[in-house]
Amino acid sequence: MTIKLLAFYGPTPPGSLLTLDATTEAALVAASQATTNLTGGVVWTPPGNSPASSLPVLASASTPGGPLDTLTAGGQSLGSVSGGSISVAGNLTINAANAATYNGKTLIWSAAYTVTLAADLPTDFGFSGRPPASGNASIASANTGGLPTLDGATTTVTRALAGNKLFAVVWVASNAYTVTGS
Repeated sequence: MTIKLLAFYGPTPPGSLLTLDATTEAALVAASQATTNLTGGVVWTPPGNSPASSLPVLASASTPGGPLDTLTAGGQSLGSVSGGSISVAGNLTINAANAATYNGKTLIWSAAYTVTLAADLPTDFGFSGRPPASGNASIASANTGGLPTLDGATTTVTRALAGNKLFAVVWVASNAYTVTGS
């Protein structure tokens, strides 16, 4: 199946036609990040790349041609960056100061860690996530004055790989997010 992006997917801009694996496409459509209506869509090729190399790929623990860049905070490694993917290698809080690092990216959990969303995230903030091979990917609300909400509550939402090859955290209103999957 082919989809038309309604939001950025890694470096690929909205309006682009994209063919991915069925699970990823279904997750993007369910998260309103893409549509199956291809009207007006265009094939996007990054400058200097051939059409075959323009499709985004979910990164794993290593990238051909070199190591991933490492994210650190307070001297502690929080993960690695490769193109549109970030490896989550520890508990992490996303707030206004670091939101640009994670917005629109795919977070890949290396183990059962918690990503906490602060109440000061920008409008339209969101990311996709891939749970760890064992354990859960946890998304938590910082619960600052009851915000932000995740699926209508200030709780922790978990996703396991068995039922969610890919899920999305999607901005729906000021300090309100939905988390796709179950």
